[in-house]
Amino acid sequence: MDSNLGALVSSNTAQGAWTSKEKFSKDDAINDALGRCQATGAPDCHIDSTYFNQCAAVVGSPDKLGLSISKAKNESIAKSAASADCQQRGGRQCEVKFSDCTEPFFRKF
Repeated sequence: MDSNLGALVSSNTAQGAWTSKEKFSKDDAINDALGRCQATGAPDCHIDSTYFNQCAAVVGSPDKLGLSISKAKNESIAKSAASADCQQRGGRQCEVKFSDCTEPFFRKF
């Protein structure tokens, strides 16, 4: 499969998110992102999403357990959607914890 895949892994207790990108298989992307989270010692690393040729954003608030995650065609839209979700869930101090994009992969035939 010729795609630029990314995976998003988060930890509620660590209030963080980790990603991998530029992977050409879903399993490679997931394993890389999980490894980054587990390397911090977080006890609850879980796979939130995989994405390709798009952007992902994670927003959290210290007064609300859990993270809001969004994917979109660009980073600004992903951040905005995740921030709106955080506020709708009652977060009063929502801030972007992580955002990143995979670049489109093109193969010339």
